[in-house]
Amino acid sequence: MKLQATIKYQVSETIKPILIFYTILLASLLIPTLLRGTIEFRGTELATTIFIFVIGLNSFRSSFLFAQANGVSRRTQFKAFILSILTISMILALVDTAYTNLFASILQASSLFSMIYGQGYIFSLSPVALLSINLIWNFLMYGMFAMFGYFVNLVYYRSGLIMKLIVSIVPAIFVIVVLPYLAFINPVFSQGIQRLAALALGLYNSPNPTWSMLTFGLFFTVFSLGSFMLMRRAPIK
Repeated sequence: MKLQATIKYQVSETIKPILIFYTILLASLLIPTLLRGTIEFRGTELATTIFIFVIGLNSFRSSFLFAQANGVSRRTQFKAFILSILTISMILALVDTAYTNLFASILQASSLFSMIYGQGYIFSLSPVALLSINLIWNFLMYGMFAMFGYFVNLVYYRSGLIMKLIVSIVPAIFVIVVLPYLAFINPVFSQGIQRLAALALGLYNSPNPTWSMLTFGLFFTVFSLGSFMLMRRAPIK
C-alpha cells in the first residue's frame, strides 16, 4: 500500500510540469506556423531529454522527506521512484513518438531517431516496426537521463561544499580540456573514443539502434545502483 501511495505521489508531482512543458513545446511549433505559414522541426526529443533530466534532478529531496515523515522505508521509496520514472518515461515516449511520426508524414519534420539512424534505415522498416523501435528507443533514453539526474542530485545531497565544487568542476574540465588535449596529442586515442561512441550508439558499421538501447539500459542500471547505494544511508537534512 505504501509503495502504491508513494508512486502515486511521485507521478502526481510531475503532471503539472509535463502539461506546462508540452504547452510551451506546442506553442513553439505553432507560432512559427502562424507567422510564416510553414513549420519545420527536427529532434524535438532533445527538449524532452533535458526536461526529464531536470525531473530526475528534482525528484529526490522533497519525496525523500515526505516518505521519511510517513514511515516509508528507503527501499520502498527507491522502488517507487524507479516505477514512477519508468511510467513517466513511457508516457513521454508515447507522446513524442506519436506526434513526431504523425507530423513527419505531413510536414517537414524529423525525429531524433531518424536523424541519427538515417532515412535508409528508416525506410527499411515497416511502419509498425518503426513506431515500435522508435518508442522503445525514446523510452530507454528518457529513463536513462531521468536516472542520471536522480543520481547527480543524490551525489550533491550527500556531498559537502568542497565535494560539490569538485563534482561540478572536475567533469567539466575533463570534457572541455583534458579530452580535447588527449585527442590532439594522440590521434589513436581520438579514434578510439569515436569508435566507442559509434559502437555505443549503434553507428559503428551500419545503423543498428539495438546497441544504443543496450547502452541506455546499461547506464540506467549503473545509475540506479549508484543512486541506491547513496540513498541507503542518506541523512535527513
